[in-house]
Amino acid sequence: MSKRKTAGSEKYPAKRVKRDTSPVANITGTTQSVRKLGANAIPRLTTTALRAFVADILGQLPKDEEEKNKRTLRIVRMLPEHLLKELWSQMINAWPKFVGHNLIIEIFLRGSTIRFPGTLPGIKKQTVRALSKIGSTLKWLEIMGHDIPDQDFAMTLSSLPLLEHLNLRHSRQVGSRTCKAIYTTHELLTYLNLGETNATLPDIKPILRKLGKLQVLKISSMEGLTDSEITRTVEELFGSQPQFSDQGVVPLSNLRSLKLRHTSITGTTIALILPHLPMLQTLDASFVPIVSIPTVKIDTVPKLTKLSLASTPVDAKQLLPILELLPTLKILNLGALGASAKTATGFTIAGKQSTSAMGSRTLDDTALLSLTDILQSFHNLESVSLAGNSSGTKTQNAQS
Repeated sequence: MSKRKTAGSEKYPAKRVKRDTSPVANITGTTQSVRKLGANAIPRLTTTALRAFVADILGQLPKDEEEKNKRTLRIVRMLPEHLLKELWSQMINAWPKFVGHNLIIEIFLRGSTIRFPGTLPGIKKQTVRALSKIGSTLKWLEIMGHDIPDQDFAMTLSSLPLLEHLNLRHSRQVGSRTCKAIYTTHELLTYLNLGETNATLPDIKPILRKLGKLQVLKISSMEGLTDSEITRTVEELFGSQPQFSDQGVVPLSNLRSLKLRHTSITGTTIALILPHLPMLQTLDASFVPIVSIPTVKIDTVPKLTKLSLASTPVDAKQLLPILELLPTLKILNLGALGASAKTATGFTIAGKQSTSAMGSRTLDDTALLSLTDILQSFHNLESVSLAGNSSGTKTQNAQS
């Protein structure tokens, strides 16, 4: 009789694998490695290939070789979205006049991100209308400096319900119709830039009331943005019976960044709106006629990390008590204090051309010493700009 043991007749104990439970092992096993490339680092192979393609774009897409054009376009259409975005950035920088409506529709009109800077002369209203074809994927849209009619913007935006980021800066014809499309369609919006457009505060009031997720709002050079208009709006939004957004939250309660430069507001507006913006971190009120800011209660001031009051006629000594309430500041811009809010030649303030007459500076040596004493206790401070003041000081960097 065979003495060979049948399979499974004997159980062999499983070998125990000793696991390394040290902190280092746990970290390396669950954390992704991130390499920081220096300025002189060798670029990726894909970046080098895209640069070569863009540099020879006229050879890659010759006008008289239709078959080669079709083959090249077919290959480019196969690029994944992250490479397509990189190709687009290189194309608009190297060949802005070459990027026209047909090429955009043929190749670049897909994905979650679209950016049309003002340097592209080939952007037409048909190009903007075509964006509705990617309404199911588009989340990030920038159309800056293009003279597209308000109704075309409104029609297109109404078909883009997933937008989270919208930048229409310097698109002069953007007005009430576009604003209506925004507040009726884009409840997911977190970033909105309507600076240097034709929109007014009454136009954007429903946006402020309805879009509870809004975190960044930029309305520089907005026509008619005055203390009286803002006071009326604040009363409507936060009065005895505040109006809640469509998401059931208090209007602007999630706002992190607000840009009001080149408008007609004063310090009264600043003191009025700050208590209603509990999450605000960044405030830009440069080039506005702020002479003084009324004192506000310390428990109503948001924890600002960045404040810009450059080229405002505010008295530096009156500003110091306000700064004492902002110990969380990281970046502070107080350039050219005392200058008239309408001195930056070439800029517009409330739709009017500015002048070049300079006002008197208010940051003297005494105020500068007091400011230094205050800032010494700001442990998070990284950068202070005092450029253009009478003492001749320049941008300083303060490491915490």
